[in-house]
Amino acid sequence: MPPFSASLPLCERMDLSTVTEKTPFTPGMKDVMRFARAEAGRLNHDHIAPLHYLLGIVRKCNGVAVEALLQLEVDLETLRKKIESMTPSGTGPPPIGTYNPTEEARRVVEASKDIAIDLKHSWIGTEHLLLALINSEGIAGEALRISGVTYENARTVILEIIRASARNRILPGENEHPSEPRQSLSAVSVIIPVYNEPKAPADLGAALRDALGADAEILVVDDGSEPPVAKKDLPEGTRLIRLPMNRGYGAAIKTGLAASEGECIVIIDADGTYPVEAVPRLIDQLADHEMAVGARTGANVQMPFMNRLVKGMLTRLASFLAEQPIPDINSGLRAFRRASAAPYLRLLPNRFSLTTTLTLAFLCDGRRVHFEPIDYHPRVGKSHWRPVRDTREFIITILRTIFFFNPMRVCLPLTLFLWLAAAGVLVASAVWAERVMDGTVAVLALGGLQILVVGLLAEVVSKRD
Repeated sequence: MPPFSASLPLCERMDLSTVTEKTPFTPGMKDVMRFARAEAGRLNHDHIAPLHYLLGIVRKCNGVAVEALLQLEVDLETLRKKIESMTPSGTGPPPIGTYNPTEEARRVVEASKDIAIDLKHSWIGTEHLLLALINSEGIAGEALRISGVTYENARTVILEIIRASARNRILPGENEHPSEPRQSLSAVSVIIPVYNEPKAPADLGAALRDALGADAEILVVDDGSEPPVAKKDLPEGTRLIRLPMNRGYGAAIKTGLAASEGECIVIIDADGTYPVEAVPRLIDQLADHEMAVGARTGANVQMPFMNRLVKGMLTRLASFLAEQPIPDINSGLRAFRRASAAPYLRLLPNRFSLTTTLTLAFLCDGRRVHFEPIDYHPRVGKSHWRPVRDTREFIITILRTIFFFNPMRVCLPLTLFLWLAAAGVLVASAVWAERVMDGTVAVLALGGLQILVVGLLAEVVSKRD
């Protein structure tokens, strides 16, 4: 087994604050490092130690490292409590939210790299980090050894997990890498939200079953329809979930997501507007992306004029704020990896703007998103879209989501606008008025400064979290 070496170089890019796309970390490894920083804050520590990496693995709840621990009969909750009982209380997080790894933590990351090289892997994943933690000194290594985890048995289990995944037709899991355990096409869950549709989505369910096979999980979430959707009206094998009252499109999707079992999640509306034949294409795109969106930009898009107008305006606004082109921001047909969406569940609203939030969250966080051109058919039944209320909600959602991930993209234009307005009032009043409107100029200038300060503080908080 690769030993620790005090002479290992301390690679700066392994710092939590400098992980980039060029670093050979899997997305799951990056998630663990972000969780480690959150765990350090929760424990009032002003640094990152190996124990925080281990708590990050436990918190992630999936991936090769967690699967290996479970196969080694390690109870994750017991392990977490054991680590916390062995950990002294901290003095508080650093003032500016920068958590610097200790020397031992850096050596653990470097050892993870050496272990990956030793196993002839081209990635650094959570399994390599776990093996490095087993050999580490301090609380993390001791907690694992007390739990009966040794380097040899963990290595054996991890290699078996990786070999088992290679025997299946697999979808790349967000958590790990091309050779890690990923889900087969049988682990696809399709969520169909339904609210007061003229008929149950029996034809849609049957078409999805034909397209995806008998093993696909199809869930119909009845969002308080009157009359309720009847189980007998759905194809055999379709799961029906009823909500006692109408809670909104987003709430129905989140309910289906919580009840589903697949790693690959597909969302499709029940109104007959989206082509079922596009679903397998979206799933195939998850081989290289974390979400595939059915963009309504195909050759046959039949959308009411008002919907098309509002959609175009919102898409342009979102593209400007997200600093990248977005062909379709709120399409109701998409496929994504469950683990990729997990960090954003707390951000998802209960109404129509769930899809908008999910699209912006993925794009602003640098996740790989594919937009697949699709056709869009006329709706069956009455639309539940309310132009004024839902448009207002979409705009607020776009601004709120962008502000969460990139606050200065919202605050800086507002600041510049107010400062330009202040300069304009100053010049105009000096030239054409009897006196300079110094009060108005001061209010505009100070308002711009306040927005700038708020944006800078929000930027610090967003990067910290």
